[in-house]
Amino acid sequence: MRGDFDPYEAWLDIPSDRRPPTYYDLLAVPEDETDPQRIESAAAARMEFSITNRKLAGAFPAGRSRGETET
Repeated sequence: MRGDFDPYEAWLDIPSDRRPPTYYDLLAVPEDETDPQRIESAAAARMEFSITNRKLAGAFPAGRSRGETET
């Protein structure tokens, strides 16, 4: 990591007090979301965003975040 750069906060708008982030945090869906279609849609959007940002700031931070959204 470079200095104080926080990819969760910078790219995913997850504040530092939400660590470790939950799957819901990573997908930006409410914790009570149960609709599989909405969850799949949020996952696809986060994956696309992560792939795009990997090229902007180096592979490690985006790759780590992307790996967590794939879990």
